Amino acid sequence: MPRPPKDAGDAAVRARHVIATSTDIEQVKVAQSVLLPLLGLDLAQTAEVIGKDRYWVSRVRNRFIRGEPLSTHGGRRNAYFSVTQERELIESVVSENEIYWGSHFQLTLRKLLTRRIYAETKMPVVESTITDMLDRYTQHYVKGATWGSLENLQGTLIRLARANHEQRTATRKLEE
Repeated sequence: MPRPPKDAGDAAVRARHVIATSTDIEQVKVAQSVLLPLLGLDLAQTAEVIGKDRYWVSRVRNRFIRGEPLSTHGGRRNAYFSVTQERELIESVVSENEIYWGSHFQLTLRKLLTRRIYAETKMPVVESTITDMLDRYTQHYVKGATWGSLENLQGTLIRLARANHEQRTATRKLEE
């Protein structure tokens, strides 16, 4: 049985205000991490509702209650490339490897990206790095989407790349 939540004091009022006024989803999640335990949910249940792990809920909840600023350092401190370079890398891999389009496009794209990054950095690439890159790339075109959340991203990418190819072909014909 989990222990009762720590008294939030004025943090509950601040959290309600954040939920009512904020347009940033991360701020709303932090506020929910303060309020949901006060409604009887334990940290694991709160984490499940918010979509984070219970350690994150505990950490940001305690910081919010103490009135401390939330960590804003982000996660790109050890990035292989800048976001722009990532986008260019993905676009070049897609455009250079049109023959790989098919039923295994997502898997093939991951392998091609892994090989290209390794070739350029000589560092091993973990699967989560590729997933994060594809999530950032997808959000560039579809706001709020992630690579995994789009059910038919494969077909969408194929149509976009084909349209891009057709546009380049038409442009070349006009230039001739």
